[in-house]
Amino acid sequence: MRIAVIGAGGVGGYFGGRLAQAGEPVVFIARGAHLDAIRREGLHVQSVAGDFAVRPAEATDDPTTVEPVDVALVCVKAWQVAEAGRAILPLLRPDAMVVPLQNGVEAADELAAGSARGMGGAASASPRSGPSSRGRRACRSRRPTTSMRRSGRSSSSSPLSAASAP
Repeated sequence: MRIAVIGAGGVGGYFGGRLAQAGEPVVFIARGAHLDAIRREGLHVQSVAGDFAVRPAEATDDPTTVEPVDVALVCVKAWQVAEAGRAILPLLRPDAMVVPLQNGVEAADELAAGSARGMGGAASASPRSGPSSRGRRACRSRRPTTSMRRSGRSSSSSPLSAASAP
């Protein structure tokens, strides 16, 4: 299962990092100083469930350069969801799952945009991003929750829950 994390801040960095730690191939879509830090030093996560680092961490600011993925975790701010949804279309395999993890109740509908790819997603978390020079994240949540949508997929069939557990 190949995974793209769009928005590698507190939520995306934590859950993407846990998935990478579990052995899943993860690519982080990030930008600016944050992207530079991940490329230079890897992704560092500080968590009550245990600190860890993902080195090397695959990261880019250009989704068109990413090999097709099975799952896209969209972890951007609510006002960036529509733009992120358009940007990730080229990297999705035909049966890919798109899971939004951010504040807001309209993200799944915005991402689905007429397709059956979107799933509902929620993360009980209180993340924060640390200094960009270290690419650190801190989070209390242990795993995201996904819900069924038109696609018929459910959280019990999703490999995300098992792979993201610490």
